[in-house]
Amino acid sequence: MADQPLVSIVVPCYNSARYLRPCLDSVINQTYDNLECIVVDDGSTDDTKAVVHEYQDKDSRVKYLYQDNGGEASAKNHGLEHACGEWVHVLDSDDWIAPDKIANQVELGAKFRGDHAYVIVYSDYEIVYANESRPNPANAQIIVGELSRQQIAQRIVSRKRGLATPTPITLNSMLLTRNIFDKYKMNEKMPTVADLELYYRILQDDVRCIYAPGISMYYRQHESSLSKDSRRSLVGYTMFLERIYRINRADLERFPNFHRMLRQSILQQHPSEYRALVYILENSEIPVYTKWGGKEVNVRSLYRILARWHVLTCWVRAGSFLVSARRRLARSVGR
Repeated sequence: MADQPLVSIVVPCYNSARYLRPCLDSVINQTYDNLECIVVDDGSTDDTKAVVHEYQDKDSRVKYLYQDNGGEASAKNHGLEHACGEWVHVLDSDDWIAPDKIANQVELGAKFRGDHAYVIVYSDYEIVYANESRPNPANAQIIVGELSRQQIAQRIVSRKRGLATPTPITLNSMLLTRNIFDKYKMNEKMPTVADLELYYRILQDDVRCIYAPGISMYYRQHESSLSKDSRRSLVGYTMFLERIYRINRADLERFPNFHRMLRQSILQQHPSEYRALVYILENSEIPVYTKWGGKEVNVRSLYRILARWHVLTCWVRAGSFLVSARRRLARSVGR
């Protein structure tokens, strides 16, 4: 243990008592001994505190921090500020990690770190489906593979394209040198996707990314994992796109969901997000994918013209009305 650098595992929690035990079991049962587990209770109203105290009674490495509810980004920043380890791992409270994850990643990180001040070690992961709406779903093992930091950054932008181009970011498969978070913090004003935005910024730096093959963590996919607040999601992703635009607008060419965001900003009447999205549309090569004739088509050039003529909102509303009408007609014919 004397030769092992301290590893800090930060677990942000909000009303997580239902899933927290498997998470904490996976931490205290690591084959790597020299670690601390910092649980940040973000104003929970369930039994989260009692569950953590239960683990504190049997393992002194478990620490409990409480804060008034400030959101996931705030909880992660709070935990990282109290992390004392040379290496840091952020683990969502409803997920868990493989028994040898920390040992394997610390060993590879120390072996291949070289002269790099900032290092990220990442692995493959498995999605464990727990959705009641998906009876007996098959779990999905996601093999990320060896990627450069530029490739990981690009996959952050294009990740909604599906599991064909997986990224380790946000899925708790990573181990990072603690000094990264002396320089970088999560944007607590960004609703949702603050982790994507943070790691996109980090990956612009001279950080070394080391791939440790093998399934290292298990991501629980359940209904509460999915954002039900479309407004918050729209605001968060708009802020994220603005960040990409400022850093490297060429990466925007990989973003797949711009049409959906633009449509939502119009139909749900969010003018500030609409203006921001139109500015990005007019000043970058971001694609606008939509389906025409059953095929996915990039209509960026058309949408630029429509925005310039100030008729884009009318176009989108008319298109939405026609789609809805066609669906209603199809349902009535099928009866």
